[in-house]
Amino acid sequence: MAKASRAFAPDEPVLGVPGAGESSGVLGSGLRRRRQQRAENPRAVIGGNYPPEPMSGPNLRPDEVEEPESEYGPFQGPVGEYERMSTRMPTGKGAKEDWKEGNLIVNTDVMKEDPKFWKKITDTIRSYPNLTAEEKAKEDDEVARLFKEHGISNFHFLADLLHPEVREESREWYPGGHHIISERAARDFRIPMHSATGLYSGQSPQKDWHMNVSLGDRAGHIIFNAGGERLTQPMIDKFIEIQKNKAAEQAKKDKKKPPSEESLRMRARLKQEDDELLKWLDQTRGLTLNEQLQNLYDKITSGESNDVDLKRIGAWVRLFDEVHHDPRYAIIHPRGHYIDFATTIAGKHARRAWGSNLEAGSGVAAAILKGDRHAIRILLGGKHKVPSFDSNLGNPWHPAGDVTGDTHAGAGFFLRPLPAAHKHIGQMFTGPPRTALHGLSGWYGILADAIREASGHRGWRPSEGQGVFWGGARGLFPEWTKSKKIQNDIEKMWRERGSKTQREVQEQIYMHLFDLAQQRAARLKRPGEAWEPGGVGLPEWYGLHKNPNLHWDFFLPEEVRRRRRR
Repeated sequence: MAKASRAFAPDEPVLGVPGAGESSGVLGSGLRRRRQQRAENPRAVIGGNYPPEPMSGPNLRPDEVEEPESEYGPFQGPVGEYERMSTRMPTGKGAKEDWKEGNLIVNTDVMKEDPKFWKKITDTIRSYPNLTAEEKAKEDDEVARLFKEHGISNFHFLADLLHPEVREESREWYPGGHHIISERAARDFRIPMHSATGLYSGQSPQKDWHMNVSLGDRAGHIIFNAGGERLTQPMIDKFIEIQKNKAAEQAKKDKKKPPSEESLRMRARLKQEDDELLKWLDQTRGLTLNEQLQNLYDKITSGESNDVDLKRIGAWVRLFDEVHHDPRYAIIHPRGHYIDFATTIAGKHARRAWGSNLEAGSGVAAAILKGDRHAIRILLGGKHKVPSFDSNLGNPWHPAGDVTGDTHAGAGFFLRPLPAAHKHIGQMFTGPPRTALHGLSGWYGILADAIREASGHRGWRPSEGQGVFWGGARGLFPEWTKSKKIQNDIEKMWRERGSKTQREVQEQIYMHLFDLAQQRAARLKRPGEAWEPGGVGLPEWYGLHKNPNLHWDFFLPEEVRRRRRR
């Protein structure tokens, strides 16, 4: 019999709950002007056209939508409710838990149930610079507790750095995301909620939410509105262009640092995959997208699909978007509003960038699986972040208190400007260590419990708190802080803290970055990017209001948009 700690109990409160991608470095158009407005009148910018209460309530239903139905294709189904999926998948020999029941969570208690795994986790924690030598010398359980408390303190520090209005709005990221997904599921794509959340969560790795939404919108439109299209020569040409650009970029990197033999072997393998994919694309020109989707659906439901099938359909959808659609993407407000186009630091429109073909294909497959939550759960993978993200989008108020831990959350826990490729972030996500018996990877469960408890301290649901802590980490650690020098400087502050309290180190880190931010703003002649004392950089959505003229399908050609709305 599984212990209670392994699964949430719907009638019991979650610990710390009082009753529940990567920055692309872009700014909203006109943000500097709005920052100036805020400096002149801090309270006059936010508000005015947002709902007075947070988004909440049940998913949208088809019968609540007044717009007429459109014909989307063969993969529609009733929207229905979102039924939570397990955020870990025990698959090892002797596993006694069934992930299909949907009640398995990731937390510290279940990590302790495998003594060998737990020992490796605590030894990993002792290798980090954040705890003192005295703290690292304690027993394993105490080391883990102190590590968790360390992260909780850092999360509170980050939350306090945010402007009160930004902090309050940041609690709405997941309710706002749920609003977007519900609307797409019920009105625009007419698919079950599990298929809709899988479509968007499948696109999430290494993407910020703004681009994540755009990729999901694009893939969904193509699946349910372009089913009669066939692969064209411009799509083939685009594929070849992408491969050439990738090779040229790699050649530049090789001049700076010669590749290892292992890297060369991996490239040769990827080159072979690309050649085989190009051959497949050429051979299937005569098939419509709907025929391709039906083939994929049949393979998945018969248990005959593999990653190659997902990569193929992912590439098809991506190439169609690359050839036919506007590359711009929109800034999304935490409440789910499309508010402005994303721009680069230079003021040009930022362009959406697709992830891997496998990620794109996983989202596409989820969209056509008619809400089959077990099949969709397999597509989300054996790690914890993506299924947790799916759960937060599907029902951010669920009592399980799922936590989407990404690179920013990990950096916030450490209070260090760590990039996605940093070893310590990787150990949080995927380990080592790992245990297939319990379906666990890394120390993600400790991060999740730290966010749950820190949120509970402030009377927030975990889905609210993680949005705030994520925003604080993103504000304190913009991309320019992730240089090797700054990383090393801050790591040194933790290693050499001596008799300093954690609060004193937190303030030392802040003042160091504050001075650098002011110097950088002066050097680049960008006064709007200077930090206010006691605060951090403002998010790209700050000061921007809902744009009634910016519809989610803005990327489509005008004639297609008109046809959709008839």
